[in-house]
Amino acid sequence: MITVSSLKHSAKSEDSYAYDNETLYVRLRTLRGEVDKVILWIGDPYNWAEGGLDGGNMAGTEAFGWIGGNEIEMEQEAVTEFHDHWFAVFKPQKRRCRYGFILFGKEGEKFLFGEKRCVDISSPECEERELSRLNNFFCFPYLNKIDVLNTPSWVKNTVWYQIFPDRFCNGRPEISPEGVEPWGSTPTSFNFMGGDLWGVIDKLDGNAANLLI
Repeated sequence: MITVSSLKHSAKSEDSYAYDNETLYVRLRTLRGEVDKVILWIGDPYNWAEGGLDGGNMAGTEAFGWIGGNEIEMEQEAVTEFHDHWFAVFKPQKRRCRYGFILFGKEGEKFLFGEKRCVDISSPECEERELSRLNNFFCFPYLNKIDVLNTPSWVKNTVWYQIFPDRFCNGRPEISPEGVEPWGSTPTSFNFMGGDLWGVIDKLDGNAANLLI
């Protein structure tokens, strides 16, 4: 049986984000060893069959008739001690989408995992109804350019090193202010050790980093 409490996904988070201006990355977590396959059911929220939509209310409980779903088989990208991690890529034609996850359990179960509930869709009738019912699907409203992380190219070749000057090295003890602790004593949250920029400069030759914070 699929352990529903172990299913994890949040829209517009590290689980669902814009990789570039056209591409959505989607991730899902399940309990380790319980799920054989995951299908991402995803598509444009405004693609409806004639007569659907519950009078125009997409979130209505009777809003059946959504036909925008596409099936994308998710890749199992990692297995950790307690969980399996699944991944898929989707390019929404109009940069917006609704989606859910179809889970195939190792014991023959078939569930739809949505934003509001997890539904057994083993029967064809239930599957047809739930896959056309938009109010249970996660929402990614729009792929905005401003939301895309653009990392500068130089970052990839950077070795970062963070320094707290006061605790790093006291390069010029003669300019230390009054009240500093003797170098090598135990630091606390409130004392000062007298480290300075001269101490940082003196140690640069032995530091393999090329970016200091």
